[in-house]
Amino acid sequence: MTEEGKGRAIITGGATGIGLGIAKRLKADGFDITIVSRDKAKLEAACAEIGAGVDYIVADVSERAGVKVLAADIGRRYGQIVALINNAGIMKTTSLETPSEDMDRIWDETFAVNLKGTMMVSQELAPIIRSPGGRIINLSSTVSYNGGSVPGLLAYSASKAGLNGLTMALARELAARDITVNAVAPGMIEDTGLTGTFDEARKARIKQILPLGRPGLPFEVAAAVSYLASPEAGYVTGSVMSVNGGWIFR
Repeated sequence: MTEEGKGRAIITGGATGIGLGIAKRLKADGFDITIVSRDKAKLEAACAEIGAGVDYIVADVSERAGVKVLAADIGRRYGQIVALINNAGIMKTTSLETPSEDMDRIWDETFAVNLKGTMMVSQELAPIIRSPGGRIINLSSTVSYNGGSVPGLLAYSASKAGLNGLTMALARELAARDITVNAVAPGMIEDTGLTGTFDEARKARIKQILPLGRPGLPFEVAAAVSYLASPEAGYVTGSVMSVNGGWIFR
């Protein structure tokens, strides 16, 4: 049964993949939903797929000026929010063989979205998150612990490891306001833009090392986010919840 009146949840990167799955689940949970992305066409398609009662804002979370405009827009529209889901992220190949000029560019792009973007959105929206009882949930990754299934994830792994540390620091910062901050660290999740770039050999190799023998799906990650966004998770903060089919145990 759908619950009503839980308040507003903001989901960055909410137009596709895991973000879209989270938006669908939180809407079913009774939240009002706003999804954020740089791509207006994908946002419109996602809103049509999710259904009535969902709106969107076009914004680039990697730019401070854009994040300030986003926060002002959210404050003007809604006044207060209950949950912020920092899901926006990018993954590009970087290894020790990457040419230095490409490495610098990709490294900066990756950190601007995955880590600095999460920090900026959290900083700008924190004043309007409900206190007590607000929630921030960041999307990390199993690669933050194991460096990935293949070489070539220097920037992505480092950015997600940094995100785990940021999650804990934010949890300490916001504890006095009774706002919890946690992260969910998915493993290999199908039907996403990230794993959609994997070739079949890579997918097969990952499946072989998964105790559950299969990749996950966006709705399974969304279920973890749903719990952390719920009142029942009020005593959980500073944690990183693994949803990875047993890829690593923590």
